[in-house]
Amino acid sequence: MRKKLKEFYFEIIPVFSKKLKDILNSVKGNAYVSVYQYIGNNIRSSGEAFNPNFNAENIYRISERVNRILKILRRYARQNNKEVFVVIDAFRNPFEALFFRERYSAFYLISINVENRDRVKRLKSKYDLNDSEVADIDKEWDRELKDNEIFFVQDIQKCVELSDIHINNLQVSKDDFSTLKRQLVWYITLIMQPGIVTPTAEERCMQVAYSAKLNSGCISRQVGASITDNHFSIKAIGWNNSAEGQPPCLLRNVFELINSEDPDAYSDYEKNNEKFRKKLKEIYSKHEDGNKYLCGKNVSFCFKNIKNQIGKKGNQVHTRSLHAEENAFLQIVKYGGCGIRDGYLFSTASPCELCSKKAYQIGITKIFYVDPYPGIAEEHILNCGTSRPELILFHGAIGRAYNHLFEPILAYKDELAMVMDL
Repeated sequence: MRKKLKEFYFEIIPVFSKKLKDILNSVKGNAYVSVYQYIGNNIRSSGEAFNPNFNAENIYRISERVNRILKILRRYARQNNKEVFVVIDAFRNPFEALFFRERYSAFYLISINVENRDRVKRLKSKYDLNDSEVADIDKEWDRELKDNEIFFVQDIQKCVELSDIHINNLQVSKDDFSTLKRQLVWYITLIMQPGIVTPTAEERCMQVAYSAKLNSGCISRQVGASITDNHFSIKAIGWNNSAEGQPPCLLRNVFELINSEDPDAYSDYEKNNEKFRKKLKEIYSKHEDGNKYLCGKNVSFCFKNIKNQIGKKGNQVHTRSLHAEENAFLQIVKYGGCGIRDGYLFSTASPCELCSKKAYQIGITKIFYVDPYPGIAEEHILNCGTSRPELILFHGAIGRAYNHLFEPILAYKDELAMVMDL
């Protein structure tokens, strides 16, 4: 039975999938991607390929099937006294990645990234797309997910944010994968032998930024940043959060504001602006009884989201929080320190327009980032003038992988002594 299953999944299905891909792409350049994404979303939503109705019981339907295939492989390997190493290509929804992270200690989520201009160029070349078609793809990727969509629609940005290892797929020519191969070999070696090499300076500084983001009290997105001189010596760290002395959004309760409790936690605007309070009550008052389903969790709210619904959107202007980058800049001013002109900025997300202007002004020469932030910071702020900072897509291991890969299981001296019988 296992042999037949192995043949079905690894011999019959790949041949069928290749034929289907060729047929779909002959109709339209990116039809294969679009159709498979549509079917994948539906399966995660309803359990059926062409049924979009949502049922929470199905969000792991694809993951469970893949996990079943993994078990077939592992049993087959044990029977034949072999090891098995599996690459799952690819994750599109973060809950699928978390499914495997919770089940396998040796699971590593790897994001293969590329600068946006190169990504657009490759999309056009590979699928014969025009600017409008690429814009449609980006619109789908960047749109704000609604209601239950977070559980079944692809969210590439969140998958990148969750990744353990980031690889830069820089290609000098169409068929040149040497940079990609070198990085893969590097991290596969570390997976097989943790601690065989030490982290790079870039990994060390980005790991600090990654750890700093956990201090953020933002309920939308946690971002961390670190600032170094041009020798990678860290001078300041920051995370997105409200100003010191003001409670973070995570700890503020919408019903306390509605009922005029804990006045020091809320601004005069929140307490007295009629339009704001009306919108707040309109959204939350009808759900007050539903608070019991949160099992005692705090009912936080995002000020910016409410403010944007009652007037002209201000985006960054209306947020309560300082961004991670500007918070790091201000730590140096607040507590004193050496100048950071010609220094480097590490951020878990590329800086917005406001933070890019600040980085430019203080003389930052290199900005390392993990995932891109929407906006025109690069093309409008950073790529202008004569002192342009270099925006660099980070590659390396951070987060849980940093400790897993760089902390040796056994002291290397002891390992050498045992292996060589010293």
